[in-house]
Amino acid sequence: MKNLLYLFLAVILFSCSSDSDDDNNSNIENLGTYRGSIDVYINGSYHATLNNHSMTFVSDDNTNEVLIQGNLIMTTYCNFNSNGFTIPETIAATTQMFDVIEYGSGDLNGTTLQIELHQDQISNTTNESIGTGTWLGTLTKIQ
Repeated sequence: MKNLLYLFLAVILFSCSSDSDDDNNSNIENLGTYRGSIDVYINGSYHATLNNHSMTFVSDDNTNEVLIQGNLIMTTYCNFNSNGFTIPETIAATTQMFDVIEYGSGDLNGTTLQIELHQDQISNTTNESIGTGTWLGTLTKIQ
C-alpha cells in the first residue's frame, strides 16, 4: 500500500511539472515594440500603406500568450515565441449577416518581424467569403 502511495505521488508530480525547454521565458527579450510600414489589401486589391506603424507585444505572465497593443485587427492576443507569433483562427465578431474571422502570423528574424494578418467576413447564410482584409509588412524592433 505504501509503494502504491509513492507511485501515485510520483505520477502526480510528474504530470504537474512543466517542460523546461519550452520558449515561455526565453521569448522575453523578443517582446517589445516593433515599427515599420504595412501594406493594406481589401478584397485582394492594394488599398494603402501605413507608415511607421507600431505594434507592441507585452507578456501577461510566464506563458507564450501575449497582449498585442496597436494590432491592426480586433484580436488582441497571440502566441509569441522566439520564432515570432501566431494568431490562431478566431471569430472576432458576429453580426446578423456575417462572422468576422481573424488569423495571422509574424516571422521573427533577429530584430525584424515580418507580419501577415487576415480578417475575413463570412456570410452566415452561404458560409462564403463576402470580404477580406490583409495586412503585410516588415517591422523592426525599436525597444
